[in-house]
Amino acid sequence: MKVCLMIATCCVALLFSTAETYAQKLDITLEGPWILYEDHNLFQGETVLVALAPSVADQTKPHVFHHPTVSSGDGYIITQNGVYCLMFSTVCGRTGPGKLTSTGYAPPVPLYVKVKTPSAWNWEAPNQQHSGTALILPMPDLGYSNDGIWPMRFGMQFDLSGNGYAEVGGPKHSIGVQLHYNSAPAVLDLKQCGTNPTVDNCKFPVPVDHTQLENTGTLSMVMKAPEDADICDLHVRTVYPQMLALLDDPNQAIAYIDPARGMNSTFNGVYTEPTGINCLLEDPQGNGGGSNANSQAVNEIPALKLQITDIAKGLRELQKSKDLTADQKTFLLLSGTADELDAEAASLNNWLPRLSQLTRIKQVLLSSSSLFDTLRTQLSAANKIKVPFEDLNRENQLVATLLAFETAEKVAADGIPTKDGKDCRAPIMLVKQ
Repeated sequence: MKVCLMIATCCVALLFSTAETYAQKLDITLEGPWILYEDHNLFQGETVLVALAPSVADQTKPHVFHHPTVSSGDGYIITQNGVYCLMFSTVCGRTGPGKLTSTGYAPPVPLYVKVKTPSAWNWEAPNQQHSGTALILPMPDLGYSNDGIWPMRFGMQFDLSGNGYAEVGGPKHSIGVQLHYNSAPAVLDLKQCGTNPTVDNCKFPVPVDHTQLENTGTLSMVMKAPEDADICDLHVRTVYPQMLALLDDPNQAIAYIDPARGMNSTFNGVYTEPTGINCLLEDPQGNGGGSNANSQAVNEIPALKLQITDIAKGLRELQKSKDLTADQKTFLLLSGTADELDAEAASLNNWLPRLSQLTRIKQVLLSSSSLFDTLRTQLSAANKIKVPFEDLNRENQLVATLLAFETAEKVAADGIPTKDGKDCRAPIMLVKQ
């Protein structure tokens, strides 16, 4: 009897433990140039949703996108191409619906751009010219909805006049989607998959320990453009050919994109050019738009790590300088900048840098730069006093050295990628089944 009671107790405990594991709802927000694909064969017939985005290569500048970020408040940046899986507890590709369905939100049907692929398309192995980041997600059991829409039109050829562009599939298209899950775990994680993703090889731990994120109700997976006043959406026009290139299919009807310049009070797209601006004349699609360019990702984080290490090293050398007075050396030493930068650089992960750490590094660099500015001002004021020529020359050299350090810190701070950015008007694409 006691054995039966113990077994029953264990079963109830297990039931509650399982229920607690998936006791929370979750929305996953996807914003940026994402291609969605329902893969019905990846995990032993279990359908999963694949979100695929092109690389952010250096040649796309000045119209760039940030690397993909995964965040629930804090999070990390995915700096390297590859296939990753969002883990629900310890499960990759949790059992769910076999097809994406609308939730009934308004507008009732997500307005994605439908795209084609060849029958032998292999999303897991992009070709050498065009690569990207793939995220394997569980199929949403509560469906999905739009997260913003924008008017855009398409053409088979680039048309400088704009007359050759037309609406395809409707006047407006989704620039983001939300995937709705009725049950999700309290903790979400990311794993890297092998070359050919399977149930077994999508369990490789990413070599850092900070990929676990708390389920706060919304998980953001976004690629955004740096904040600017780009009314022409030139970053979208630049990345669009790279999106199509990932599909390995011409998709001729939508070969070129022309986002609206604005939207009027009746929610219709405005395609007239603003005064003094010609979006089509500036459009990078007119000269190929990078469609044939090698879009291998440029990993920017190691460069940042080297920058801040060099700055810390230079600060320590400067603190030993004979040109500094005891008070000035103490001023620099008390700032603690060199120690902080060394500590941050040592723990900065090149692969998935934590957003909160990048913000911290930026704050330290800007604070140090401000100290240099204060010290330079003091030295410049002292130079107004009549001093021997050799002392004045020494002071001027020191001011120039401090200015160089200040400039280096500002350059490093400005180069730190952030999770912020303007709303991205790149269309969400869905592969036709």
